[in-house]
Amino acid sequence: MTMQKRTTIEPYDIVSLEFECRQCHARYSVTLAGFSKAQMKCPNCGVQWLRGIDTSTAVDSQDVKIARFVHSVQDLQAAGLEAIIRLEISMPPGGEGGKIES
Repeated sequence: MTMQKRTTIEPYDIVSLEFECRQCHARYSVTLAGFSKAQMKCPNCGVQWLRGIDTSTAVDSQDVKIARFVHSVQDLQAAGLEAIIRLEISMPPGGEGGKIES
C-alpha cells in the first residue's frame, strides 16, 4: 500500500501575501484586505524586487501580475461558489512542512 500526504488550502485560507528579500531575508507582509499595490523594493535594504512596465513590449509589469493574483483570490473568496476549490501546495523534500516560527 502506498501512503500519500497532501496539503491543500482553500482561497478562504489565504489572508496575506508575504514578500521575502533574497538579499537580506527581511520579510514584508500585507493582508489581502489591505493590499493596494505590490512592494517594489525591500523596505530594509532597498534592493529592487519587481520590474516595472516594459513599454517597448507592452508586457504587464510584475506588480500588475501580483495585483491580478490578489484580486482573483479576493473574487474567489466573495463568489459563494457551490463547489469547494482547493489549491495543493508542495512540501519540501522529505519534509512535514516548512519552518515553524514562534
